[in-house]
Amino acid sequence: MDKKQDIISALDETLEALDRLNEQVKAGLATCPVCGSHAADPMGTLGREYWLRCRDCGMDYRQL
Repeated sequence: MDKKQDIISALDETLEALDRLNEQVKAGLATCPVCGSHAADPMGTLGREYWLRCRDCGMDYRQL
């Protein structure tokens, strides 16, 4: 039973992190390291890293 609760807790944390990332993207706080654009689409998480794709140059980059 504890393992299921751990998984649910981890999923909740991931969803909260994605919500924060979406808010950063909407506010223009995510900046592409290649072209400096603030236009980004969130792609998801991999561990504690958040991956985005620049709408201007197409570069995939991560944000911690």
